[in-house]
Parts: sequence; structure tokens; C-alpha cells
Amino acid sequence: MVSASAETVAARVLELLRAGDDERAWREIDTLAAQEGFTPAVPGPAAGFREIGRDLFWTHTAVSEYVRLQREQLRRYGDDPAYVRNVTGVFYDLASFTWPGWGNEVRPEDEAAGREAARRCVALREDPANAEVEFGVTPAMAHWVAGAHALAAGDLEEARRAFQRARERNLEAGEDDALDRGYLALVDVVERGDGDALDSVLAELGARDDEDAAFILDQLVTARELFASEQAR
Repeated sequence: MVSASAETVAARVLELLRAGDDERAWREIDTLAAQEGFTPAVPGPAAGFREIGRDLFWTHTAVSEYVRLQREQLRRYGDDPAYVRNVTGVFYDLASFTWPGWGNEVRPEDEAAGREAARRCVALREDPANAEVEFGVTPAMAHWVAGAHALAAGDLEEARRAFQRARERNLEAGEDDALDRGYLALVDVVERGDGDALDSVLAELGARDDEDAAFILDQLVTARELFASEQAR
């Protein structure tokens, strides 16, 4: 028997989801996860789902199908506290990949699902009961994605509050806060057409010779194009 690659399975899963056969799509992923030689990135009841989900998004830009896949992951994890790390990661990815600020077409219902996922990601990440959990999602990441969805929804007060909290959490951890300062400045652009702070952050990022800075710069420029008015720009 020839082993199937994750890319091949993702293409089949996408076809099945578009045909409305979700249960068969999940069986395809389960078969991949049980395949000899396959080591899932996230073992457990949703093994293989992360690999297929990322291929759905990054290769096929299949946002709506990705949302359905993430919901199946959440169903499989349920409320078991043993999987709170996994669930928080699923919420973060769901929120991030349904944010229209990447420049992809996102249906309103999928964007709404992402905003709710962002809210729940923050709640889980900041819950004192989870203080000893070794999360993959940092507090700053959780607050940033909540702010990003608030910005997309036009809730600038909430966006500013979330981005400021993300910045505080990064500073507490001794991490770079350029991303957070950039998004706080973007709120200024959207709210009152003041682009001075954002131009300063973009110039700072442009002067840095590293991949992270280049990624953040490109992300901020794309977000400005999408969310700021012609007058503000």
C-alpha cells in the first residue's frame, strides 16, 4: 500500500468538504494519522488535523472549509482540561486565519467565528487556572488577535485596548513590541487619519535587517491598505 502525503490528503479533504461530505473528510484525516511513519504535529483525538488545516489555508486559501475543520477539532477535544493547550491553539489559529487583514476573502459568518475564537483564546490564555500550562500561544499573541478582529469589525476602542494589552504583555516578557506599537498606530490612522506614528514604526522596521521585522512591516502595510480610508492614507 502506497502511503498518502499530507498534501494529497488535504486536496481530498477539500474536495469532500466542498461536496458537503464532512464525515468522510474527517475519516481521510484519521486514516492519515494512523498511517505508519506519519508523526502528527499534535497527537491526540485530532491528530493530523493541524497539518491538513494549514494546507487548506496556505495552499488552497480555503477559509470556510478551514473553519469547519477547526470546529471538528474543537468538538473532538471537548471540555477535557487535559487538552486546554491544544484548544487554545485551535482558537488562535481559527481567529488568525479568519482575519480579513491578511487580504483574503472571508465570509461574514467565518469572520464572526474568528472573532469569537479570539475572545475565547484570550479567556483561556489568561485564566489563572491555566497558569501552569505550557502554552504555544503567548498572552500577547492572544490579545493581538483579539485586537485584530476588533479592528476589522470597526470597534476601535476595543482594538486599542487589546493592542495595548498585547504590548504590555510583550514588555513584561522582555519581548519586542514593534508589532503592537504598529497596530496601535494603525488605530490612530483609521480613527483620525493620523499616520505619523505608523510611519515612524514602519521606518524603524524597514531599518532592521531581520525576517521578523520584514514580516511585520509587510503585515502592517497590508492592514493599512485594507482598513484605512483613502483620506487617512
